[in-house]
Amino acid sequence: MCRIGSVTVGPMNGDAIARKAGEFIADLSDSALTVATGSDLLEKVPFVSHIAKAFEVKEAYHQYRLARNCKALLDAAKEGNLSTMGDRLRKVVDDPEKLWELEDTMLEVLIEGEKPLKAEILGRLMRFLADGAISYQQFDTMSLLVLNGSVPALKAIDRFFDTSGGECFVHGHDLQGIEPLLTSLGVAARYGTKFQVSEFGQLLHKFGFL
Repeated sequence: MCRIGSVTVGPMNGDAIARKAGEFIADLSDSALTVATGSDLLEKVPFVSHIAKAFEVKEAYHQYRLARNCKALLDAAKEGNLSTMGDRLRKVVDDPEKLWELEDTMLEVLIEGEKPLKAEILGRLMRFLADGAISYQQFDTMSLLVLNGSVPALKAIDRFFDTSGGECFVHGHDLQGIEPLLTSLGVAARYGTKFQVSEFGQLLHKFGFL
């Protein structure tokens, strides 16, 4: 046994889970997305039920959090055409190691995310990756920013662009606490009186928040 965050890894070892690479993503289909309730997600959606079983997610709170995060990811992803999303993702990410890295990040967000915002952003990024709107390298960097960033810092991205009127920088503007949050996320910096969001901060806002 070992642990991922606060969740105990059950009978499947790391190699066995790695061999499942692609199967979670392959299950992203319109039929799976018609399931609405948390209990249905845990019981009927293949990749969600597999996560619950593989990582002994037994406590009611962890089951609720997993189902809530999965629903957030699926709802965000289904804003686009998902009928072939699994196949398109596996074509875009044709390296098994990279595919496993994608799924490893997805698992961490789904299992450990205290708020559904991270799963929602990740769902959108996965959709745009499948559509070819962003590259795997861009997706990889942004997904790690989402995984490792705080929820307040991620929310600050949207707040900044509301404040700036859509511009990637502001001069001498009262940012009301946004600046340290964005700096902590690693997507912005100050240059004298100019505070500017980086390229990845802009991409994260464009493709993660809509």
